[in-house]
Order: sequence, then structure tokens, then C-alpha cells
Amino acid sequence: MQIATVTSQEILLSGTPLFWRAVPGPALTPELALDYLDELSVDIEAAVVLDSAEKVAAATVPEGPGRDGVGELAAKLLDQVASAEGGGADQVEIALPEGGVYAVRGEHWSIAVVTRRQALPSLMFYDLRHVIEDLGS
Repeated sequence: MQIATVTSQEILLSGTPLFWRAVPGPALTPELALDYLDELSVDIEAAVVLDSAEKVAAATVPEGPGRDGVGELAAKLLDQVASAEGGGADQVEIALPEGGVYAVRGEHWSIAVVTRRQALPSLMFYDLRHVIEDLGS
């Protein structure tokens, strides 16, 4: 005969239903993704999230023609990197004296950000990839 070593194991073995149910966390939306990125890095000055059709799903740029223009530029940048020699690249960093641009493409989402000079590339790419995973690739 086996004896349960933990109370919860004993409850489970007796067939008693658990009194709590797993509650799924809120899904990460493109708008929440931008808020999350803002919390992760103080160096981000502007950001845009593109869906799989390369349309702007969320952006820190106000509504209007400028917002769509930023989305188009981000999509073109990622397209150029993907079609460059060797192909298959899904991230890009552009370093300028004033700051940088980082963009990452996932299966369903892409994110591009403009940062201050102090941003660390490895940390920016880590954060962007993490957010894309949370959005659902």
C-alpha cells in the first residue's frame, strides 16, 4: 500500500475534485505588447507592431498617415533583410549616433522599435523576441 506524502496528492487520489481551476492569463494583444515593451525598456522612443499581412496592429505613433508610413518602412526593412545575401534573416539592427532601430519578424507578428543610444542590442532583441512569442509567434 502506498501512502500519499502530500495533502494535495491525497485529495487527488481520493477522487475529490480540486477546489480551484486554472485560470488562463489575459492574452497579449498588440496594444498590451507595446505597453509591456515600454515597461521593459526606458530606451524605446517609438514602436510598431505589424500583423502577418504587414499591417499596423498597434503603434506608439498617433493615428494618421504617419502611422501607416512607419508600418510600411518597418515591413520594407524586414523584407530587405530577409532577401539579402544568404537570406533567411529575421532581425535587423541599425545603429546611428543618436540611437538605433531594431526590428524582429516572427511567424505571425513583427515588431520594430526606435531607441535611444544607450539601448543594448542583445537585450533589445531578447525583449522583442519574448514579446513576439507571447503574441503567438
